[in-house]
Amino acid sequence: MPIPNGKIQRVGYSGAWSVIAGQYKPVGPRGYSGEDAAALGPLYGYKFDQSYAFGELLVRDQAGMIVPFAEFAALAVNSGDPAGVYAFRINDKDVSLWNNAGAIRVCVTVR
Repeated sequence: MPIPNGKIQRVGYSGAWSVIAGQYKPVGPRGYSGEDAAALGPLYGYKFDQSYAFGELLVRDQAGMIVPFAEFAALAVNSGDPAGVYAFRINDKDVSLWNNAGAIRVCVTVR
């Protein structure tokens, strides 16, 4: 997603997704927690990034740094000019994407 020059006023999202359709309820950008996270625990090897929850929305910036969506949103709104190209993905390895379902739409408002 290219973000143009300017001050970001707001970063939001809509939607939900699941790492295993039909087995785990859809979640938002913070991913799984509680009982679902514990049940997914043995599958940790399928996480794209072990530092974050299964199903969490991850963001990669132009420098290649990966952060969770919540951190991206806070940094973007408080940054003077975060222009650049960002990549968004679910925290699930590529080989496991076939059983994912749903979508999260990201909206960035630039002034």
